[in-house]
Amino acid sequence: MIDHPLVTITDIRSPRHPAVPRIRTGSAVPGLLLCLVILVALSGCGSGKESNAAVPKQEPTPSESTMPSAASETTSDASGEKAGQKIPADAASVTSAVAAEMRLVRMVGAVSLRNGDGNPVNKHENMRLASGDELSTAIRSRAGVSLDDTKAVTVGEQSRAILRQEDRLLGLRLESGEMYFSVSEPLKEDETFEIETSTIVMGIRGTSGYVSALTENSSAVILTSGQVELRAMTGETQHLKAGQRVIIEAKDEKTRFHLDPVTPEDYPTLLLEELAADEGMLAEVSAQTVAENLEYVPAMEAYRQIILHAEDYEFLFPNYGSVTDSPNTLTGVYRYAFEKVRPDDPVPALLISAESTFGIDSIRVFYYEPSSGSILAPDELLEEGVGSAGGFRGSIAMMADGNGFRETGISSGTGEGEISRVELRGDRLVRDHLWSGNMFTETVPEIAYRDIVWQDRSHLEDLKGSLAAALPTDGDRTVLRGTVRIASYQEMLEIQGVPDPNPGTDTSMTGPITVIILDEPQQISAMTVDDLYTPSLGTASMIKIFGGSLEQDDGREVIFSIDPHTTYWPSDTSLPLGQPATRDIHILN
Repeated sequence: MIDHPLVTITDIRSPRHPAVPRIRTGSAVPGLLLCLVILVALSGCGSGKESNAAVPKQEPTPSESTMPSAASETTSDASGEKAGQKIPADAASVTSAVAAEMRLVRMVGAVSLRNGDGNPVNKHENMRLASGDELSTAIRSRAGVSLDDTKAVTVGEQSRAILRQEDRLLGLRLESGEMYFSVSEPLKEDETFEIETSTIVMGIRGTSGYVSALTENSSAVILTSGQVELRAMTGETQHLKAGQRVIIEAKDEKTRFHLDPVTPEDYPTLLLEELAADEGMLAEVSAQTVAENLEYVPAMEAYRQIILHAEDYEFLFPNYGSVTDSPNTLTGVYRYAFEKVRPDDPVPALLISAESTFGIDSIRVFYYEPSSGSILAPDELLEEGVGSAGGFRGSIAMMADGNGFRETGISSGTGEGEISRVELRGDRLVRDHLWSGNMFTETVPEIAYRDIVWQDRSHLEDLKGSLAAALPTDGDRTVLRGTVRIASYQEMLEIQGVPDPNPGTDTSMTGPITVIILDEPQQISAMTVDDLYTPSLGTASMIKIFGGSLEQDDGREVIFSIDPHTTYWPSDTSLPLGQPATRDIHILN
């Protein structure tokens, strides 16, 4: 069972659905229809997330890293009001109206800090930051920066941001990744707070929203409250207000703005979790964007787990084995899509399509049930594709009116076919016959539909980072998930798929090697022999564990934490090759 500030996710198991996550919503946001939650990645990459709204002022402390402020040019927005100075590309980014109050108030996962000279800086929570400081985060990591009582920024996972302050100018340049910003009160006339990417700069005066540096030539902004003027580096401007999203693309010395309305279903994980942590902002966003449902978040985290473990569910129609000479089997290729199967559902359903050797894809429907807070899956399956025998052709689409699926089946040999509406009623998929006849000789009625947009399972960008929401926090330690494996020297070579880096070694004397193989390779921070003071970032696929504390856990999936300061990157060719090792491990589940 995994606890989260707003939900609890457990498993419900049955012979047909071995591990469908169950979600029980809590009451952390009373009086609101929005139950903004997950994991996903959530609570700042964990379940103990703190709000970064108002942070009490602290007495100034000596800066731990300094950098001379860079020259800047003054610009004006479309209204003629001073919008601040443009931040040079090599300058820093996040500034506070009160320079002395720019502080690092929260670190989750692996966060690194360098000063304007590029040197690592020993960091701690509530430390004062200086102009030119650079914050970097690894996967499932966050960094919270307080600019004063009314301004806060969260740098998301796998992101890099540079801070800047010059007198009353505060700025943050997002070099890569994503960030959330919140300014709860309008700035004073002599204050300026700017956020910059490679394509735009915007002056923030009393707004909240999300910024993503998509590529070197493109970025995105979602505004959740207030309004803002965007200024492209090429001179063009774009006004943005709450409830809107803009994609900015710079090409051929011109910038194009692609503006469209946005709903909570379009919100990235970082934005959802930050709103969940700030009830006041959540209410404001609810009013300004008419966001009626943020239960989307926990459901999507549960959906992610289902997608990753699609093999655990039944997909085959049993009768296909009798049509061909060989039994029907799954190929292991899975696709997924998100579609609302009932107009009033608060959360879209998850569709998973499993490819089979017979040529027919079996489609299973998973959906969020608000009254119980569970993810449910009907026993009935849908099918589409072209059979390798028998001439069957089937297709599945969404009904244009938003209620159910349009199911079409035809015999390519005879032309006999039928069309049905398949609706979700209770916990079942129910077919209503709409038409049958010969498609070669009869007029088929026009039944409006829209195609389903399928995604390959190997690309989970729609749920990027959400896995972190299922992970708890453990102070400032790095929290990971993986499977314990106790292996011999030879077995470890096979696991890593590498040749023996120590030929001639008497492996009978090496003893068993204990590792935790991570669910996904990811960046972590650990010490090196070259720098015994500041952890270094690197990519790990497993963690070597010294000591016998996991002898009884071989094959078990665990959630665990390590301390970056007592975990070490190897300086030799011991196994597992190139992977960090530690004796300091906390098992959290």
